[in-house]
Amino acid sequence: MQYIKKANTPPADWEKWFTQTTDEKKERLFSYSKAYGALGLKEVKDFLIDEQQGLCAFCQRRIVAEKASIEHIIPKSLCPEQSTSYFNLVAVCRDSHTIEDKFCDVSKGHLPIVPFVFLSNCDVQFGSAKNPSNNPYFSTEISGKIVAKNPVYQYFIDDVLNLNCEFLRKKRYEILQRLITSIEQLVKNKGLNKHEHEKLKEAAIRRIEKEEQAQEFRQFLLISLMQKRNSNLRRAPE
Repeated sequence: MQYIKKANTPPADWEKWFTQTTDEKKERLFSYSKAYGALGLKEVKDFLIDEQQGLCAFCQRRIVAEKASIEHIIPKSLCPEQSTSYFNLVAVCRDSHTIEDKFCDVSKGHLPIVPFVFLSNCDVQFGSAKNPSNNPYFSTEISGKIVAKNPVYQYFIDDVLNLNCEFLRKKRYEILQRLITSIEQLVKNKGLNKHEHEKLKEAAIRRIEKEEQAQEFRQFLLISLMQKRNSNLRRAPE
């Protein structure tokens, strides 16, 4: 899951997007299930996708409005009054991950999830050579698997959100391998020494962290590259 930096207040038009106009009055709705077509949900979805840098809140695949849905962190069935709260809504993909059509819009169902997406320390921070940072909740495997550092959270990754299905693992693996191969090829072509090689890897991490916010599977790539970087630092002589 990606970290989503929510603003302190909803966007200026948020209330308007969830207001239904009838002949008698204008009513701010706190559940849109019965008035779906009367609301500005296209605007809501577009705003959320932009806020998320064009990535699904859960799997971090690239999404467009036509193949995306508005999802609740706390389900409507458990907390109806939060059904249209800005702080409870994210955009997720509606495009199949598996032959069983388990995509992010339906994988979660009506289950609440641990809201990693809103925890600032869920994002991967670069850190320094002396104090390398990493993600406190997740690590990764070269196979493309996401591993929760707390076994309780692994349930959400595997069983609730289906983020380690074969399709997603393969896609993450392929993108990571392309990135590593491009770095290694550049090192070979330019004849870079070990120090220059490490600088190149750090530059790649910096680029994804700071500039390429819309990089598909961004969190996975950052965690994987930083694990590799930190492992090399531990093996380096004092």
